Amino acid sequence: MPIEGSCHCGETVFEVTEAPSSVTRCTCTLCTKRGALWAYYWRVRPLAATWKS
Repeated sequence: MPIEGSCHCGETVFEVTEAPSSVTRCTCTLCTKRGALWAYYWRVRPLAATWKS
């Protein structure tokens, strides 16, 4: 199942096909209002990530 993500402003959008190994909850005011979770993909296979914008 693809996972779509973006930066805060929505200008950069991407999609990954693999689930992250872990996520982090940010407690800044913007992330708290939106319920954002951070996922880090350090070594994603080239075909596992797609830039949409």
